[in-house]
Amino acid sequence: MIDAPTTAPLAALAAVVAVCATAVAFDSRDESGGRAAVAFMAAIAWWSAGLFGEAVATTEAGKLFWLNVQYPATAVVPVAAVAFVASYLGYDAWLSRRRLLALLAPLAALTLLSWTNDVHGLVRTGTDLVAVGSGTVLVREFGPVWWVGWLYSQVLLVGTFATLAYGVYDSAPAFRASAGLLLVGSAAPWGAQFVVLGGGPAFRPELLFVLTGVAFTIAVRRGRTLGVTPVARQVTLEAVPDPIVVVDRSGRIADANPAARAWLGEGVAVGVPIADALADAPEVRAAYRRGEAPDEPLRVEVAGEPRFVSLSAVSLPTLGSRSQGTVLLFRDVTDSERNRRDLEVANDRLQTLTHALAHDIKNPLTVADGFTDLATAGDEAAAERVESAHDRIFEIVDETLAAVDHPDPDAGAESFSFAAAAEAA
Repeated sequence: MIDAPTTAPLAALAAVVAVCATAVAFDSRDESGGRAAVAFMAAIAWWSAGLFGEAVATTEAGKLFWLNVQYPATAVVPVAAVAFVASYLGYDAWLSRRRLLALLAPLAALTLLSWTNDVHGLVRTGTDLVAVGSGTVLVREFGPVWWVGWLYSQVLLVGTFATLAYGVYDSAPAFRASAGLLLVGSAAPWGAQFVVLGGGPAFRPELLFVLTGVAFTIAVRRGRTLGVTPVARQVTLEAVPDPIVVVDRSGRIADANPAARAWLGEGVAVGVPIADALADAPEVRAAYRRGEAPDEPLRVEVAGEPRFVSLSAVSLPTLGSRSQGTVLLFRDVTDSERNRRDLEVANDRLQTLTHALAHDIKNPLTVADGFTDLATAGDEAAAERVESAHDRIFEIVDETLAAVDHPDPDAGAESFSFAAAAEAA
């Protein structure tokens, strides 16, 4: 049990630490979750300062005054915590200003009812000063509205802590230390209240706000908590455009992203044997059964259109001596495969063109070479043959350039009867 006079210095220390944490958060106010963090730590500083005033007050009226000073902070803390975690984990689009005000409204009403409790007695049904050690504490008998407000705050805080815990678990390991520190520091005062309500040592759980401020400052300063936000692995898996299929050690599908279902069919579902799920992709199924990554891309029919994928299998870490399964990674290489095939066709055409050009030019060159000596000796007929051969070479060059400038062999093509052409020849 904490002695009553000890409460004042501890509350003052919590307020100072919270003010420092607020300043740290203010420096990062433009980062994701920064403004919500400022509101959260500022409310804790306000709450701790009010607790200090309550601790040093000596009369019942004075303690009630400082108790009511704390109520606005008790309304802001849960809502600011929700906003901070939502922004930190990337869910801030769900929390508009109107929704935040709606979350705050019940606690704001509790604050107003606490300030006017003398009229209706719904928040406190009775108060008394009790001597504890060398000081006094204010003992309250809670009314029904207080319990409703308390339960509402617990719903917000439990949801906040659960979301933060899951976000930490489902993000990269680099975020777990700083975010885990935030979780422990924020949950310490929250958990302590249940110890007090359950009949444990009588002390104010708010004194543990010292831990909250210290944890927040360390997480932000050293872990850059407000500088980089974690991205959930499940969200990443859903956003990857290439198919990913997780197969357990028994050969059944444990998980698959939307791209896998789009590419391989709706048969790719959790619990389905992978061999059955790949029934519509025979090449992929054959490669999986062989247990080796193929060297060539695999053909897959997607919405009636042929696509090509490269397949790689990554074994999951073993647990003891047992394998936990395999991750099948498909990479869409359709464009590169089509480019490769187009390049092969172009190379074949170039080779054919080169051979044809060499063959066609060789004939007139042979003629020109054969009649050159006769033409030099004055044979006019031989000179005409040499000139004609040279003209033919120029025609071949012009036709080749035209074919290069217009590579589509089907452009301007007309149908004809091959039998008629052969008979005419």
